[in-house]
Amino acid sequence: MARTPIEKGDRHPVAVVLLWAVLLSVPLPLRAEALEREKAGVVKVTATVDGKRKTGTGFIVRLEQSAAYILTASHVVEGDNHPEIEFFTRRNVTSRAETARIEGDDPRGLALLLVRGKENLPPGLVALPLASGASLSGGEEVTAIGFPQGGGPWAVVRANVVSRVGRDLTLGGSIDEGNSGGPILIDGNVAGIVMGVDGKFGRAIPAAIARLVLDGWGLPATSPDPSAGQSPPQGAEFRVVEVAPRPAQPNHFSGACPVTVELAWKVSVKGTGKVSYSVIHGDGATGPVESVSFSAPGSADVRASWTLDRTYTSWAALRILEPQKIESEKTNITVECKTAGGNVPEEKSSVTIEQATCEKLRGGTTYRIVLRGQARGQAGGLLHASLVRAGKVVSTPTASCSGWKNCQRAQAESDNTAWTISTMHVGPPPDEAVLSVDSQSGATPSTLPAARAELRCYF
Repeated sequence: MARTPIEKGDRHPVAVVLLWAVLLSVPLPLRAEALEREKAGVVKVTATVDGKRKTGTGFIVRLEQSAAYILTASHVVEGDNHPEIEFFTRRNVTSRAETARIEGDDPRGLALLLVRGKENLPPGLVALPLASGASLSGGEEVTAIGFPQGGGPWAVVRANVVSRVGRDLTLGGSIDEGNSGGPILIDGNVAGIVMGVDGKFGRAIPAAIARLVLDGWGLPATSPDPSAGQSPPQGAEFRVVEVAPRPAQPNHFSGACPVTVELAWKVSVKGTGKVSYSVIHGDGATGPVESVSFSAPGSADVRASWTLDRTYTSWAALRILEPQKIESEKTNITVECKTAGGNVPEEKSSVTIEQATCEKLRGGTTYRIVLRGQARGQAGGLLHASLVRAGKVVSTPTASCSGWKNCQRAQAESDNTAWTISTMHVGPPPDEAVLSVDSQSGATPSTLPAARAELRCYF
């Protein structure tokens, strides 16, 4: 994205450090310590293409004993399979990386770089966590760390999210050429990745997109054992390092209702402190805020229960609120309520899928999915849709209905509706679409077996 190449050795005579990231309401020593930790996860990336050098920024997403995995924008390194890396913790010394994965020919694509060998990894490096659960819609204040042109050897700048449309974030502030591929951070977590500059605005994608891409590449974005990598700076703050769901008990139920589903998640932390959390569900319900305290680094199980008196197919997840905002993977739940005689009661609810297409957009990891069909339901019936991959719900798209308001049938409306779903999916593609009509009052079970359609995504 550089407008002009930056030659090797080109250095501004004075390091202009833009300390816009220092919040006046935060004590300076604490913010300075946090900033040092964030900088330890950022790198300068220099690629050479056709004899010309261009620079950008990247950040460490995974750290192992003798390897560092670095995420950046694909256009920063496209054309150079072995770009140079300069770590913040060892300035003016470069290490050779290899381009392990890349989304080529995509202005919003990502690339994964790999630096191998203990001798190439200076002490003090950290992997920056991806805040995939962060909801950015506009107005949020963020910090950008990188190597913008004209900003000195490096810069820490304050910016704000102007707007979000789909997977595109617009940033206001001093985002410049050279920030491409670098992180935008909220409370030490990567909330997005800078993709470039458009006029006076910066362009970025949310961290959730990066996590989906990394999952598709088979690379978890956290180190399996922080002690196996380089040691973080002394005084690193209390953090959650993993939230792993355990299977629901039962995760698939068929029988007389109500039934209580037991949920659990393994929460692992570094340091000591209190973790605040709530349980979220695929139907939009959110549980109360609760907490668990850790007197030492380690893991603990967080448990919750959910009593259902109707047929239900959806998911639950654990949302960490403090010390940082992250979410677990989804735990799938299927409940099929039956009468004492063992039969699903006679109902007027049904759904059919008449069209199901999935098209991969060229040069990216985005899929356009179109579904159409018919549904019948009693008053109060609501159309639910899920996209599934390998048996797990990966998305719950919104449908539009021609006969029901918000796809929920009012008493006075016809019991029939034609529905349509047109949605974009980012990351590894789903392999199945599941549709059902559920009652909202919940006095009696009211869902017939769901309609399913195989999705075969193509270019």
